[in-house]
Amino acid sequence: MLAVLRSNKWLRAFCRFASLLGYGGALAIYHHAQPMAAKAYNDLCAGQSMIFYGATPIIWLGVALLVAGVPAVLVRGAVSLVLNLVLGLVALRAGISLLGTAGQPPYECFTQAGTYEDNVSGLGDFELLSTLLVLLSYVLLVAELVIRMRRRFIARRISATTSGLVLTPPRS
Repeated sequence: MLAVLRSNKWLRAFCRFASLLGYGGALAIYHHAQPMAAKAYNDLCAGQSMIFYGATPIIWLGVALLVAGVPAVLVRGAVSLVLNLVLGLVALRAGISLLGTAGQPPYECFTQAGTYEDNVSGLGDFELLSTLLVLLSYVLLVAELVIRMRRRFIARRISATTSGLVLTPPRS
């Protein structure tokens, strides 16, 4: 599979597109699930003057997609492409599971401290998972760039020694 991925540019483009589609689909589901969670909370707790927040603006979700999409577009290695595709699909799967938990009513309207901690809808868990997935994709991008730079440095050093030029460190 990896050999085919290395040689086929259309398959590489499809993997990038599918990864972006996974992140975009997860964010769209997240945007759809926020009003569901707000309705479940407000139906139960509006009489106690507690109101759940609304949906995140589309602009912020677009910025989040841009941030998540940078590693998906910049990776060049076959393994990194497949890993980014898997991360995008994991984000999409988390978004799909969010549809099942977002509409559940809360256990209580507020805690003893007088605030509401959302432990039922899964929105906070999805945000944490999405953040970790994006951080992992950036770590993979940095690792790939370091490996690529090291390979280029070794190739230059080998070509310089075979051509008769010897790279020596400067003397102090």
